[in-house]
Amino acid sequence: MIFCLFAGAALMTLSAQSIEKSYQGWTNSLFYTEVYCDGAQVDYVEGVLKVHIVQHYAGGEWWKWEIYQAKGEAQSTWTGEKFNYKEVDKVDWGDGIYSWTYHLKGNMGSKYMGHVTWDMNTGEMKVGPTTCK
Repeated sequence: MIFCLFAGAALMTLSAQSIEKSYQGWTNSLFYTEVYCDGAQVDYVEGVLKVHIVQHYAGGEWWKWEIYQAKGEAQSTWTGEKFNYKEVDKVDWGDGIYSWTYHLKGNMGSKYMGHVTWDMNTGEMKVGPTTCK
């Protein structure tokens, strides 16, 4: 019986060291960007995105990797055109710098592409130019 207790304690310790966990959550994020074609501003688009976040922890390390799924609708303040935004990205935590490209497809035929860089260490976010596609 004592052996069973020691064996059970040893197994619990070993399994606790290799625990992998995930966290899921939802958040809303404001989205806005100026749009440029051939160097001239042609639009300004804004909206709200719903973001689903899955964070994965492994081997005692926080945020081993994350998946972001953002979707929502944005609208041109110049023409009223509505844009669908849908993006799925996986972030492997290394240096903590995360960048992605997004695509906006409008209901009047406009297609825009933009780029964002987020330094997760400092919280600084840089929205690069959004351009005609």
